[in-house]
Amino acid sequence: MTTLELVWREGSPVDLPITQIYGFCLDADGRALVIHDRMKFCLPGGTPEPGETEQETLAREVLEEANTTIEFIRTVGYQLVLNDDLRSGRPYAQLRVLARIRAIGPRRPDPATGRIYGRALCPLPELNHLLRWGEPGEQQIAAALAAARATGASNNRATLEYLDRVAK
Repeated sequence: MTTLELVWREGSPVDLPITQIYGFCLDADGRALVIHDRMKFCLPGGTPEPGETEQETLAREVLEEANTTIEFIRTVGYQLVLNDDLRSGRPYAQLRVLARIRAIGPRRPDPATGRIYGRALCPLPELNHLLRWGEPGEQQIAAALAAARATGASNNRATLEYLDRVAK
């Protein structure tokens, strides 16, 4: 049995299939949208459909799961997945992107699952505690924070102070 290996990389993957796209979708206060389902929190996102761009996939998934509209800002990075026997053993990428929330509508069933997910807005400094991603999560959130700061997507004081601490 092969052990699953995850490696965080900033930027866009080159010559790797992208199997999932998840978004750090920020509100005006720099809080990230999270989905709550079956005792677990996660970022909104999912699997690209044939012919979809990364932006189209994320926009569709966020609308389906959270009835939220977003605007794409930029790719933050990707989680490189190695040694996954369940997917033929070839490396693939799970993309993470930064987006800005335009509007949040009332909760409604996800057309793909029929479930109505819980939603929350979480300050970025607290996100890894909620998601329970460990060290790989810290790397991803730090990259999302840096992208948010560079693009002006988050000017929240607590977020910026957290960024300053993790950058040292």
